[in-house]
Amino acid sequence: MVRLPPQAATAGPGLVDGMIFLTHLQLSAYRRNPFFRPPAVQVLGSSVFGRDFFDRGARIRSEPDRHERRGFCVAYSANRIKGYAAALAYCRNAGSSHR
Repeated sequence: MVRLPPQAATAGPGLVDGMIFLTHLQLSAYRRNPFFRPPAVQVLGSSVFGRDFFDRGARIRSEPDRHERRGFCVAYSANRIKGYAAALAYCRNAGSSHR
């Protein structure tokens, strides 16, 4: 459960008086906007990926490749902060296909 400071609960119905971010990196992107002044923020410090995901990735990278690796796989997100457009641009600039 996330607990915001008491002043975060003062917003009226339908109004937001605080913001929750998954990571400090995400919050830093918002803080670069000079007009961003929320009364309260909380960073959860979590991700949709658990530690086992990263451990499994490290283990796979340390093993010899069993299959030829080619192309890119890009996951779509409508939120600009997720970097979908930048990922597609990278694929195009690298001259590789994506799926």
